Amino acid sequence: MLKDLKVVDLTSNIAGPGAAAMLADYGAEVIHIEKPGLGDDCRHFFPLHNGTSVTHCWVNRGKKSVAMDLKDPKAAEIVKSMVKDADVFIESFRPGVIQRLGLSYDVLSKINPRLIYCSVSAFGQHGPFSAKAGYDIVAQAYSGLIYYTGEADGDPMKVGFSVADYMCASNTYAAVMTALYSREKTGKGMFIDVPLSRGVLNMNSAMSISLDPPGPGRHRAGNHDFNLNPFGLFKRKDGDFVAIGAINVNLWKKLCMAMGREDLANDPRYITNDLRCINRDNLTRIIEDWLDSFETADEACRVLDSFGVPNSKVYSQQDILKDRHAWECGWLRKVPLPESMKGPSEEIVLAVGIADYSGFKPEYKSAPDLGQHTEEILRDYGLSDDEIHSCIDSWNKSNKL
Repeated sequence: MLKDLKVVDLTSNIAGPGAAAMLADYGAEVIHIEKPGLGDDCRHFFPLHNGTSVTHCWVNRGKKSVAMDLKDPKAAEIVKSMVKDADVFIESFRPGVIQRLGLSYDVLSKINPRLIYCSVSAFGQHGPFSAKAGYDIVAQAYSGLIYYTGEADGDPMKVGFSVADYMCASNTYAAVMTALYSREKTGKGMFIDVPLSRGVLNMNSAMSISLDPPGPGRHRAGNHDFNLNPFGLFKRKDGDFVAIGAINVNLWKKLCMAMGREDLANDPRYITNDLRCINRDNLTRIIEDWLDSFETADEACRVLDSFGVPNSKVYSQQDILKDRHAWECGWLRKVPLPESMKGPSEEIVLAVGIADYSGFKPEYKSAPDLGQHTEEILRDYGLSDDEIHSCIDSWNKSNKL
C-alpha cells in the first residue's frame, strides 16, 4: 500500500520510531539512523532478551538500521543525499539540535521541496516550553492526565504504560499520512510539528475545556468515570474485576434487566446519568453484589453479553496472549526476532496494526540489529568500500562507551 514510499527516520524511544514502524508495516522503506555503539535508546529498555529490549522489536519492526555519528559532517551529508529521493523525514531531537546538525526543514526542503518533514518533541517547536526536555511521564503530568488518575482520596497516579508515547506514534502516523495526501493535491511538501504533550492534552479535553462561568471541576474517580455511571471497574469478592459501560438510558435498562433488577431502571436515585453519578457508591455496591452471585467473572460477562451490555473481564498479559479473538483477528502476530536476539526463541508475539484494509495484507518484519544495513545503504548512496570502512571506524571510535 505504501510501496515505493521512502522514510528517513532520525527518531528514538517510542513515539517517533513507533510512527515510522507503522509506515513500514504498510510497505514503506524506512531507514532508521542510530547512534553507533548504543543505537536507539529503546534498545536498552527493560526487559531485555539476549541483551536487547523487547520494546525495540515493536517500535523498530520492519526497518533498516544505519549506525552513523550525526555530529560528523560526513554523516550529515549522507543524510542529505538520502533526502533527495525521500518522501518523509522524521526526527525527535529537542528543538535546536537538528538545526545544529545542519538538517533543519529549511535546509532539507531546499534539497527536496516535496519532502514531508515531521518533528516530534515534548512541547513542540515554539512557545515558552519548547526547549524543555520531556518524555511520556512529563506529557502525562503536564496534560493533567496524572492529576485525575487515581482514587478520589488518594495521590495522583500515572497511567500504567507509556500512553503518551504510543498515542503520539499514532498521531504522528496520521499527521504524516494527511500531509502525504495534501502533497498529492499540491505537489508540495510541508513541515509537521507533533508535540507529545499536545496529544495527551487533546485526548484529555475535558480538563482543558473551560466554561464561563466555570462549571464543576473534574476530580479523581478511581476505577470509575467522573462523567458517566455505571462506567468503570466493579470488583468481585474473589478479587477479579469486570468492566461495565452502560452510558445511556437504553443500556442502563438492559443492565437492570441483566441483573434481574428492573425496579432500578425507574428508581428516582438512578433514573438519569447525573443522578447515577451522584449516587455512585450505592449503585456500585448493588452491581458488585450481583457480580458476586456468579462462580466466575466469565459467567457474569456471558449474562451481560446476552443482554447486549458492554463489558469485559480485566485481562492480564497472559490472558490476552491466550485470547482466541485477538489471534483470529490478527491483532497478535508472531514476528521474527532480530538475529542477535534469537535463541532459544526465534519469534516474538507483538500486538500490531491499527486497522484492516480490504485487498491488502501488511507484512510484519523483524526489527534490525544495530547497524545491520549500514554498509548496504552507504553503498547505495555512492560510497566506496574504503570510504564506508573509514566512516564506520571513525564513528565507532567517537562513540565508544
